[in-house]
Amino acid sequence: TVNGTSNNDTGRVNASLETKYYFSDWGFTLKEKWNTDNTLATELSVEDQLIKGSKLAFSANFAPQSGKKAGTLKSALKADHFNANADIDFDYGGALFHGSATLGHQGWLAGAQLSFDPQQSKLTKTNFAVGYQAGDFVLHTNVNDGQEFTGSVYQKVNSQLESGI
Repeated sequence: TVNGTSNNDTGRVNASLETKYYFSDWGFTLKEKWNTDNTLATELSVEDQLIKGSKLAFSANFAPQSGKKAGTLKSALKADHFNANADIDFDYGGALFHGSATLGHQGWLAGAQLSFDPQQSKLTKTNFAVGYQAGDFVLHTNVNDGQEFTGSVYQKVNSQLESGI
């Protein structure tokens, strides 16, 4: 696949060439992408091979001009009322661990997202959210890093009136 954009104001042109191969005998997909910033990206993924709903992937980025390299090991598990992800980012600064999970049952949703920096031995992100949906009514609240608290309430009263805070 070839993609491209041009900005007439700045004269900047962005383009990329992406290839995707599926190896059905081994059950994995290989994607490669090269863009006009001269960055190469590769992703190797396996889906539904170990457990139904699971996905394992490794992605790597390389910029030949600067020599900068980065990689990510990703895992995901999806089920009817459950979704979880665990990722590890690798670069020159070290590794970062990311995890998230979402549960849903009878209109209720709850989720958490965490990031951990092992070099500093500390959590860099802690986000939690809870929500409820019943018909035309939605309630949602979340806490980000224990510092930012948000919430919303929405209701569709009728076909001509909706309200939300």
